[in-house]
Amino acid sequence: MSEAYVELVHRVLEAVIRADYREASDCFRPDAEWHNTRHFPGPLTCVGPRAIIDFWTTLVESFDVRDPVSPVGRGGTNIEQIAAGNECVVVGLHSVAWGKGSGTPLDLHWAAIFSVTAGKISRVDVHGDWKKALRVAGVEEPPTSQENIEVVRQLYEAWARDAFPGPIELLDPDIEYVNPDGAIEPGIRRGLPAFTAAVERLFEAWDSWKMEPEEFRAVGDRVAVVLRYRATARGSGVALDGRESALLTVRSGRVVRYEWFHRPDEALKAVGLAE
Repeated sequence: MSEAYVELVHRVLEAVIRADYREASDCFRPDAEWHNTRHFPGPLTCVGPRAIIDFWTTLVESFDVRDPVSPVGRGGTNIEQIAAGNECVVVGLHSVAWGKGSGTPLDLHWAAIFSVTAGKISRVDVHGDWKKALRVAGVEEPPTSQENIEVVRQLYEAWARDAFPGPIELLDPDIEYVNPDGAIEPGIRRGLPAFTAAVERLFEAWDSWKMEPEEFRAVGDRVAVVLRYRATARGSGVALDGRESALLTVRSGRVVRYEWFHRPDEALKAVGLAE
């Protein structure tokens, strides 16, 4: 169930980051508890989704994510690391903001343990240190973001050699392949056979299709890739030259989800790295 727990925690954090508090509230049990630390102002304990969301709303509204000094400076909260235990998920986060009115900067690395019961978040314990949160939760430290980037890089290097679907040891047996809205066959395919068929189908209509990654950016267990593609259609010889992006989720050294986007900035936006 750890994969489902990780997805639940991704969902609530992404909802909070984009200020969708209704969706965030749906992720908590009615009796959920939030245990704060003195890193954040406000009550040390909140009980119930409404109290938790009210705490977050008050906290967020007291800060500005735009740098009052630099017109291009921008902050926010990003997921840096994530690790799953039996009944919990540990998340490392980085928040950058400025106090409204005062302009006082906040640059904080912090962590939280999300306990899950019956498919909902039952408790959140906030800590000021990622490694301490892992120790408290009894969870092993996951691979670094750079290690996840190397897994993704190896997959693209295999595709550049026309080795599809890629090294089997880098692909989870239950991998998901996600086509975006507007694709010929939108939706999700699950499992390695379906992933292999989707990848092969992508290339079979082209005499050549080359993807050249331009940028790898990791946030937690997800790696956003910005890439250029060059292709020649089979039969007609029509040439394409464009840019797109993809978002790959890596856990325990294997890709568990591959999602591609039509635009080069969309994968970065999905992990909070682009405006």
